Amino acid sequence: MWIALLALGGLVLFVGGVMFLIAAFKEDALWGIGVLLIGPLELVFLILHWDKACSGFFVQLAGIGVMLFGFLLAPADVKNEVYKAMKLEMRAQAEAAASGQASSPPAAVPALPQPAPAPAPAPPAPPPDTRSPERRMQDDCASELGMLCNNASTGKAQAACLRANKDSLGDACRSALAGL
Repeated sequence: MWIALLALGGLVLFVGGVMFLIAAFKEDALWGIGVLLIGPLELVFLILHWDKACSGFFVQLAGIGVMLFGFLLAPADVKNEVYKAMKLEMRAQAEAAASGQASSPPAAVPALPQPAPAPAPAPPAPPPDTRSPERRMQDDCASELGMLCNNASTGKAQAACLRANKDSLGDACRSALAGL
């Protein structure tokens, strides 16, 4: 179904182009040759001679619409192949422009192999903890106690909070903090 719509749209687009060209030749032979050979001149002719060129223009638009509808009905794998080919063509044109060469579209666009992504580097190992187990326990308990009293606004209020909450800590923390 979608292939038939693409073909029908292409045919309608072609007929519209012929109608546009006939309108240009009817106006003048130079207009016809100019429209045939110089693409941007079509737009100039369309603007200047709208009354004669509009029917061919609208038939071309209808052909494009039918083709787009056919493309929307195409299976996803076909669309993906079209997108890949377009991406390769744009890459080739960009490379040709960068090297200063004119690019012409290749007859068949070969698929370029994609390199495998590099594995993510392992995160660095944390430095070894050289504190004694007792010192680690003291630091952990002091940190826990500091978090409890973090909202105290003045030094005196914080000291009072620390004294009040020292008793609510576990026995291990109380004995570890006794050495501070």
